[in-house]
Amino acid sequence: SFTEEEIDAQNVSSNASVQSENQMLSNLDRELQRTKLQLQDVIEQSEVSSEELKASNEEMQAINEELRSASEELETSKEELQSINEE
Repeated sequence: SFTEEEIDAQNVSSNASVQSENQMLSNLDRELQRTKLQLQDVIEQSEVSSEELKASNEEMQAINEELRSASEELETSKEELQSINEE
């Protein structure tokens, strides 16, 4: 049979082990919360960047359309000038 001192030593050891596990779980939980916050920040930044890229793309498409239109106008003017020169 165990002596009272041996039982007390086992209880102290068991309590220390439980406290150590609780501390580890607490640390892991804090780390998980920090990681979740960081991930949320990254997602938000990604969404903002995506919206900015969409806006830039739309702007570039509008500019491209303006350039196409200007090119067509220049082509028409060129043809008119060639026609006048041929007369």
